[in-house]
Amino acid sequence: MNTFECILLDGQALLSKLDVKVTIAGFIARTTVTMTYFNPTDYDSSGELVFPLGEGASLCHYACDVDGHIVEGVVVEKAKAKMQYKSEVKRAVISEDAQQAVGNVFRTKVHPFPAKKTRTLVVAYDTELEVSKTGSARFIFPLNIKHPIDEYSLEVSIHVTNGGNPKLDTDFGAGVSLKSTGGTTTKSYSATYKASKKPVHRGVKIAIPNFTQRIMVEIEDSGYFAISDLVLIDDVPRTVQDVNKIAILWDASHSRVQSVSYTHLRAHETGRNLV
Repeated sequence: MNTFECILLDGQALLSKLDVKVTIAGFIARTTVTMTYFNPTDYDSSGELVFPLGEGASLCHYACDVDGHIVEGVVVEKAKAKMQYKSEVKRAVISEDAQQAVGNVFRTKVHPFPAKKTRTLVVAYDTELEVSKTGSARFIFPLNIKHPIDEYSLEVSIHVTNGGNPKLDTDFGAGVSLKSTGGTTTKSYSATYKASKKPVHRGVKIAIPNFTQRIMVEIEDSGYFAISDLVLIDDVPRTVQDVNKIAILWDASHSRVQSVSYTHLRAHETGRNLV
């Protein structure tokens, strides 16, 4: 995944502030990136944020600043979004036309972008941890910003129910490491890093040894759970073989009682035919 950028019509906006939050819960990692860009030109302009998401990543959140407040983005049909964007541009008001393009690259129009002013954009996405054939899980968020950033902050939170102690593979200097924040059944770890007036040449690399977690349970106002059978990374090519038997996993919870599939299952168990 390449580094994100905001391109103006006649140049490139400068990234002045960057805040990255990485939260790993079970086998899911959510990365929230808050970017503040500065228009260095002497005239109002429009721009486009290009944000590569990486293979397998899913966009889950987008927001931008409007009159000094962060406003959440909403999902609409692509054609409708383009019509709305053109209408808003003619009226010279703030508008964002966002889309997830081919190649898993998120793009959004930024308009207007006033001269010598800043715009703040927020992008969040989910990824599954990669697990090697040795059982080590890893997370990578690449960064390579060559010019000095006024403010850069990083916050990492990890919550796992098994596996070894997570390790922050990126060298941020003395005193920056993952520290345990307690927990018995679920172990939690955290790390923070801040810098100013410096380029950011290092991304975030996290490794969790002996990682075997296949079920993640998250409880909010109403409990829900997710199950994933992690596929180990194997560099050896596999041959496709004929299959004689298949296994079917069925959701037999009470919430599925009224579904058509549940009715078919019950009819199959009792030997009745459905007309």
